Amino acid sequence: MVEGDVMFIDCRDFSFYRIIFLIASCGILVFLPGVSTSTDLPLQVVTGDLAEQQLEKGVLLVASRDMTDPRFKETVVLITEYERSGALGIIINRPTEIDMADIFPGMEALQDNVMHPYIGGPIHPTLLSVLANTSHSQKQMLPVIDNVFFGLGSGIVVELISGMKKEDRLHVYFGYAGWTAGQLENELHRGDWYMIKADIQAIFDKDPARLWREYIDLVTGIWL
Repeated sequence: MVEGDVMFIDCRDFSFYRIIFLIASCGILVFLPGVSTSTDLPLQVVTGDLAEQQLEKGVLLVASRDMTDPRFKETVVLITEYERSGALGIIINRPTEIDMADIFPGMEALQDNVMHPYIGGPIHPTLLSVLANTSHSQKQMLPVIDNVFFGLGSGIVVELISGMKKEDRLHVYFGYAGWTAGQLENELHRGDWYMIKADIQAIFDKDPARLWREYIDLVTGIWL
């Protein structure tokens, strides 16, 4: 359901194309890169727990050192939704120096709580999205990992900030990343990304300036 610029997402009825439809219903232009369907290239090989990681919601994509796309160079991306029809994700290590109070002037909750949004991805870079770490169920958002929820739209961002409790943590993002059917799988086969399991610390606690370096050293340090 869409009310104004507020996007309400029912997690029980979610699909990749449903979220694209909801975005389009708000009059938002969505651009998804072209699709390559070849799956003949071998997957990169690592050992230990990383070798068992499957592509699914709640994993982190770590850009390889050979990533040539400037939109994703040295990025860490949290997959917020994955289906055979495509995937959605948020870049979690590109903070800005923008003050959220400048975006929503007069919002009381931001007077004593300085927040800086991140660059979440190249698709619709003016659309706000949010990751919320809360123990309270968010029925209008998508669960990603335990106690972390994802939502799209300035209405949801305003609602979360206004009702934020002391123990809650929010990160706001401009835009998001998206892949059509088969595209992300092909990028993994090509060696553009490594996969590791996401955790709350990676999203909310670790220094974003050091996050990519930490993870790329981890995944490339255990190659066969």
